[in-house]
Amino acid sequence: MREWKVGKVKKGKAAVRVQGWDLSLNHAAFIQLADGELNCAWYVTPYKGSFQRGDSFAGATHFIMPKKMPAKDMECLRLEWWRDYLWDFLRRYPADYVGLEDYALRAAMRAHQIGELGGLARLGLWGSGVRFRLHDPTTVKMYGALNGGADKNQMRAAVEERYGVTFDQYDVPKEGRKNPNTDTSGDLADAFVLAKMVWAEVQIRAGRLDLTDLEEKERQAFLRVTKANPVNTLGREFICREGWSAWR
Repeated sequence: MREWKVGKVKKGKAAVRVQGWDLSLNHAAFIQLADGELNCAWYVTPYKGSFQRGDSFAGATHFIMPKKMPAKDMECLRLEWWRDYLWDFLRRYPADYVGLEDYALRAAMRAHQIGELGGLARLGLWGSGVRFRLHDPTTVKMYGALNGGADKNQMRAAVEERYGVTFDQYDVPKEGRKNPNTDTSGDLADAFVLAKMVWAEVQIRAGRLDLTDLEEKERQAFLRVTKANPVNTLGREFICREGWSAWR
């Protein structure tokens, strides 16, 4: 088991940079692979005590919303914060490919607000010319935990068991409870799986990896079709602005 140390991007020879983004309204995680190897991680958290090594610790950002503010004003303020954060992230940490979790079609809880955040992420990636892939939650779980119905804890455990990586050291205790809040490690685990999926796809398209080299559930994740996506992942190109800029 290897504990991952969040920090500055490792420098070296030019490498293919693949990122996985797991976004939520108040917390998020970003993982970067360089030539398939874990290169750097970043996370956003609203929890106090998250920075046990100090607020200036590279890779961590504290997201704090005002406690007394009209709900509609807060929604706009949050979107403004995420816009600035994502635009700055894309500028400072450019990637060649990004994996982003698509919307859960049956999720009703704050669906509109989550959709607004997802729209900001898509717009930022599109405007930056980054090739990106959307994977629905079931497909991500199928690839990472080999179980399309896995919950957050099962995903965290699967990443540790299958890849030897844990992010548990970034969780913070809940007030008055012994067990930590696992939002951060769960977000990082999901982002890690998204990055791994995109890296595998890049290798398959380059002819350096064959579907037969994958686990059965991993293959199913790439070949899966749904009503929303009647063509499987490998039959669709990455989403990218390249070639469409003249449309305007």
